[in-house]
Amino acid sequence: PSPYTGSVVNGSSWTGTYGLGLHDLDNVGNVVTDNLNDYATYSSIVGLLGTGVRITVQNDGPTFPSGTFGGFVIAREGGLFDANLLPATTISLYNNGTFVGSQTGASLLGAGALTLSGGRTVVGFKSTAAFNRIKITIDNGLINLGLGGDYRIYYAFVIRDTDGDGTPDCIDNCAPGNNSSDIDGDGIPDDCD
Repeated sequence: PSPYTGSVVNGSSWTGTYGLGLHDLDNVGNVVTDNLNDYATYSSIVGLLGTGVRITVQNDGPTFPSGTFGGFVIAREGGLFDANLLPATTISLYNNGTFVGSQTGASLLGAGALTLSGGRTVVGFKSTAAFNRIKITIDNGLINLGLGGDYRIYYAFVIRDTDGDGTPDCIDNCAPGNNSSDIDGDGIPDDCD
């Protein structure tokens, strides 16, 4: 995926740490740069109920249509992103300020667990409504012991599938055709033959 270059949505319910505790969010503006190696850092304290972090970004252009996959790329500093962090992670989508859907836990890997270089992991889901904001929330009270520390939040992203065939537009062989059917087995989708 490529970065989602929009803007950070400010305000306590959209971006920043919440609750009282020794946790910190640094370099939040890095989640909307065009550099894939930039990141925000969240330093968490595990098991502290009522504390966590939120980061929300908004597209500066039009809304993304229903069927678009939206999410963030994250990593645990010094190691792989641990699947045990998923119950503490929520991705929410909004159309301007109106909530349109969210997923938490293992369902964030529903489109396939994509682990990128450096232990980076894609978390997100396919929307059932148009959206232009993506928010990630990490709840410290739900993080298992031993999983605290620093987390890198690299960028938000979207993957479009305009024709709804399950193949992202960026690698679609025959938009707007179906890439999943190849009756003659020649490696070229039927709609492109």
